[in-house]
Amino acid sequence: MKKLLFIPLLLLLACHPIKTAAVSLDAQFKETVSIENKLTNWVSKQSDTCLKQAQAIKKTDSARALPYYQDCIKNPFELATIAANLIESIRLTTKANAQLILDVCNKKKPVSALGDIDKTTIDSLSKLEIILLEIN
Repeated sequence: MKKLLFIPLLLLLACHPIKTAAVSLDAQFKETVSIENKLTNWVSKQSDTCLKQAQAIKKTDSARALPYYQDCIKNPFELATIAANLIESIRLTTKANAQLILDVCNKKKPVSALGDIDKTTIDSLSKLEIILLEIN
């Protein structure tokens, strides 16, 4: 009877690093999606505001409307481009890390390989959070 309890306990202990890595990866993914949604909404609102202001200018001076809009939307689009590059980087890293976790689960790689999980995602998320603070 003790052997029957010991085997599942060993399996749980062996799975602990895998579960920890998977939960961490999932949390990073969810945070990335949340930040991406907030940034998308902000850029959309900025574009709408700039467009309304440009339309108001167009009523009095149509030649100034387009340059005004381009200048007004410049900063939001620059921030959106930086954020999009960071998000793309995070997604690629997350995909590679998920593959590593699957390889460990499928015993193609040892559990010690989980130490190789790329930490750049945390740095990229920090940069995204700074952008989010900048817009708020």
